[in-house]
Amino acid sequence: MKPWATTYHSDESLRLAGGLACFTLEKLRFNSATSWLSVDSAGASGTGGGTVSYTVAANAGGARSAAIEVGGQAFAVTQDAPAPQNGGSCGTVTLDGTSKTVGGKEANWVITVTAPDGTCTWTATSDASWLVVKLTTPTAMPVAGSGTVKLRAVINDTGISRTGHVTINGVVYTVKQLVG
Repeated sequence: MKPWATTYHSDESLRLAGGLACFTLEKLRFNSATSWLSVDSAGASGTGGGTVSYTVAANAGGARSAAIEVGGQAFAVTQDAPAPQNGGSCGTVTLDGTSKTVGGKEANWVITVTAPDGTCTWTATSDASWLVVKLTTPTAMPVAGSGTVKLRAVINDTGISRTGHVTINGVVYTVKQLVG
């Protein structure tokens, strides 16, 4: 590896729901050319020192891998294939939205989940520690039939925007949080 392209993390494996991650370089020149892996720092290429932030889109297909090229070296990113059902006993549920952008301060909100019938059970899981599933109605998981999910995004004091996902029976709800 060239001394001016030193990474502090070598490889990253993100969950199937995708998300935001980053790594730091002393000096950098980077690029990535896939539809599901995007470099968020200064566009698709850049030079100089700093942090490379990148976003991995939710995965609805098979396992996949790609790389972000840094100074002639590849920073590998891999993502698993989705599980058949994410904890539920029925087909797809419907959400009252598929994404939300919140400010950097703590935010709380509710999303409505509509199930095909009252015997359909579902669970809600988050892929980010800062994006919390606080409560479902009815209050026990798995939930049977239609209901709601109360979500909380804790304050973002990281200095960069971030993206997290809540998955409900394979349906992905994306949350982008701005800087606090």
